[in-house]
Amino acid sequence: MASRAVPLFLGVVVVAGCVRFAPNHGSVGRDSAGDVIANGRDAGADDGIPADVLRSKLADLGDSQTEDLPTPDLLVGDLNAAAADGRDDLAAPDVLAPDVLAPDVLAPDVLAPDVLAPDVLAPDVLAPDVLAPDVLAPDVLAPDVKNCLSFEICNGIDDDCDQSVDNDCVAPWWNSAFPRRRRLVLTNTTSETFLAEPLFLDAATIGFSGAKESSVRVVRWSGGVAAEIPFALHDWDQDGLGDSDDVVDADDELLLLVDIPANARAEYYIYYDTSSHSAVSHPKVTVELGGAGSGFPRVSVDGAAPSSARHLRFLDGGKAVYQLMLEDSIPFWNQSSTYTFESSAIGPRINALSLPDGRVVYPTVNHTTGQGIGPLAHTIRLGPLRLDGNFSWFSQQQAFFQPRLISAAAHSAVRAFSRPIAAVTVIDAEFYCDEPNKCSPAKDYGDVRLVGYLFDRGNQNEVLMRWRVTAKMNGSNTISATTKAAESEYFSLASYLLEGYTEAQFGSLIDIDTTTVKNKNGATFSASYDTSQKDDRRCVDTDSWILMSDTDSPQTGVVALLPEGLPRLNGNTASSWRGCWWADGQNALGEPNGFQCEWHLSASAFANWGSGANDTTDYRYWIYAYQPSANNQKLANQRARRIAKPPTIQSTFERCSDFPGC
Repeated sequence: MASRAVPLFLGVVVVAGCVRFAPNHGSVGRDSAGDVIANGRDAGADDGIPADVLRSKLADLGDSQTEDLPTPDLLVGDLNAAAADGRDDLAAPDVLAPDVLAPDVLAPDVLAPDVLAPDVLAPDVLAPDVLAPDVLAPDVLAPDVKNCLSFEICNGIDDDCDQSVDNDCVAPWWNSAFPRRRRLVLTNTTSETFLAEPLFLDAATIGFSGAKESSVRVVRWSGGVAAEIPFALHDWDQDGLGDSDDVVDADDELLLLVDIPANARAEYYIYYDTSSHSAVSHPKVTVELGGAGSGFPRVSVDGAAPSSARHLRFLDGGKAVYQLMLEDSIPFWNQSSTYTFESSAIGPRINALSLPDGRVVYPTVNHTTGQGIGPLAHTIRLGPLRLDGNFSWFSQQQAFFQPRLISAAAHSAVRAFSRPIAAVTVIDAEFYCDEPNKCSPAKDYGDVRLVGYLFDRGNQNEVLMRWRVTAKMNGSNTISATTKAAESEYFSLASYLLEGYTEAQFGSLIDIDTTTVKNKNGATFSASYDTSQKDDRRCVDTDSWILMSDTDSPQTGVVALLPEGLPRLNGNTASSWRGCWWADGQNALGEPNGFQCEWHLSASAFANWGSGANDTTDYRYWIYAYQPSANNQKLANQRARRIAKPPTIQSTFERCSDFPGC
């Protein structure tokens, strides 16, 4: 009879599709046929192997997918035929030569002649060519061999060979054209659901600086599905987003909109390469020039040559949601068509704020008919305001320093960028005063940079802006401190200004508004701007918000200012933000047109800022406008919590070559 190759797995254990190699002398599983053949006995057995057990083991081997294995019935037939010949030397030691089974394996007490009785193994069965080295060649075991990984892929397979399919797994590789990625595990530690929430990622911190910008892709992994999502990569240089070297620098930032359930986590992957690719394109939030041909002369949009413009229009979902005014002043009207104080000569500011659905939120309206001529003014001053010293009296002019765009100053410039997720504006202005009697000649005492983001959050009917402000004195001049703590309206970091009219003059224009601030202990305080004759001031330490809402009909909207982190003054972190208001009621201070009021964010230490020639400050805050409802404060609370507690980030580097088939 021709001999048949019987692969005996000597010292090899196959577990869950992964191969693990065990020492020849180590014990293996009790039911391993290889163990039975190699050691002559079942693990833990005291005597030889009964013939029927060995037949069963050999029959099991016959079920192998190896093509040249004998079928159980043929092998058993060979054994029976050998037994019929009556030969009793079948298992003699010289049959099992050393080149078949090592001597230390086939010791006499292992394969004694009485163990391998004649009816067990015929000579041609255990012939040398049965257990020749080529039986255990790679082509026999290859189909069942698999390298164990040090991690689990979310593919339903036990990749790390721990005999379980783990839930803590990483997403399969999305696209092998991008050989590197950063796995970001974002954890929402709040009770608020993050929906289309802006998230800024610093390239150096996340760990993908040095990548080619054109190669960057972002994928969200959720529910077993990998979906590519829009992102914006902001490559900063000294003038804004003008760095075009196609390299992600350490100071660049990646902006995403993320969705994370409350008290849960989500996974995002940043794919990239060190070679250039065709850059991906995503829809952009658009910026347009307004009032072109007049106004400030150095305004550029999307890298175009500078031109003149009175304002910029920002479009969210194709609809203009506000105007960024660039002219030097707002026309506060006091029946003589002059500015009440130099504080009215405000530079960059927000006017004509409206929601994406077209609802107007506190617009600036010019009234040229009826009982008088003048504006109903609402505007948001974006940067710092400092009065030089203390306020003296209303009939006298005051030296107010604030960001101003000055045509004659080469430093002054406006650069706007239509980008995915958010339009970006970079305003370089002067810290400037040109009050004729107090600042003559005009005083340029420093520089201010305002960086604003207008977010497009899809179906969210609200306006959300983030502003970063940095300012520094010029190293030569100083400003006197404001020593009257009650006069907080004369030193602020961002403020909302409004002007109303007396009921007798413009009854149809009276708009009753209420300002509310939440303090650090969770209590709220409010003041109403109305026609009463009062002069009401208050400041409250806050880490949440200060907002204004309509009190009378029609209720058009709510605007909130929300701090991010704490302001830094001269490199030191301030102890707290302050939310303040000043309600200057009808005729309370002798103003015939009603009142000029304001509310703002500030810090008590800012009253002294500028008294050093090299003083600096930097801070961040958000402007949030939304529809009025009974949940005005609840919505502000939710937004404040999202700002105060962004998701925690765990970043892990992974490479395509570590993934099978990649």
